[in-house]
Amino acid sequence: VRALPSSMRRGALRRLCAVAGAALASRPGRVALVDWRFCGGGRRDWAACEAVAVPHSFGANETAGAYAAARAPLAAVAAGGSRLFLELEAAATAATVSWNGGVAGAHVGAYSGFVTELRGPPAGDFPLVVAVDNARSRDVLPGLLADWYVAGGLTRRAWLFATGAARVVSARLAARWRGGRPALDAVVVVDGGAAVDVEVRDARGRRARGRGAAGAPLRLDAFARPVAAWSPAAPRLYEVRVRAISAGRASDEVRHNVGFRDVAVRRGFVELNGARFAPRGTHVHVDSAAPVSYTHL
Repeated sequence: VRALPSSMRRGALRRLCAVAGAALASRPGRVALVDWRFCGGGRRDWAACEAVAVPHSFGANETAGAYAAARAPLAAVAAGGSRLFLELEAAATAATVSWNGGVAGAHVGAYSGFVTELRGPPAGDFPLVVAVDNARSRDVLPGLLADWYVAGGLTRRAWLFATGAARVVSARLAARWRGGRPALDAVVVVDGGAAVDVEVRDARGRRARGRGAAGAPLRLDAFARPVAAWSPAAPRLYEVRVRAISAGRASDEVRHNVGFRDVAVRRGFVELNGARFAPRGTHVHVDSAAPVSYTHL
């Protein structure tokens, strides 16, 4: 979200935005799913497969493998709500999620997280299986001709969480200057249909809050002062809490620290919050479960 200095309050309305994908936000009660069994190739005898901790990668030589999670931790989390979800921060490169022997979801792309709903109670010793394939393809990065590869596997963290009837999917917040006063707007996408409650807190604990229908623009009670813009030199953060309300009760809650900023290309230059900005460290990514240091950037 972008703070609006006085020089930017004239003329066309501009805004600072913060987009919080609920897939990578914190949820109360979310549990890390660390312990898995891994089998390379087409093997599926899970009891005899290697015990691994996720994040995990099987390298570039294997082109396929599968991970399985035992029933006990899944059942424990499922007992906390009426809906159960698996959140994978990354799966390289093409992944298929199976639950109780049937396909529950699929994802393509090594660098983006995704969420899959696991419907029904867990059955069997290893009800959750994630098959991963990092074979080269012309349709998926790095393609067929690249001189680099993606290490296959569940290369980032895995999570389990349970919700009620409604789940928060995403939230978008915008800080505006309206009628001479600061204002905060929000749009929240909910799976399951519900009212939403949004609260924004600054570093001093001051709050802006609003409640309304999911998917509709929501105006929050604004702070007395404009939202402060985020920048590398002044990384000001606000805590956002988004709740999905179903049958008068909180069905799901997402918490995320966000910075409000405006990024644009004007006259051929990248601008951050209205000033020219030279980004550094672009295209740095992690495609392996091995720890990486970025101190050289």
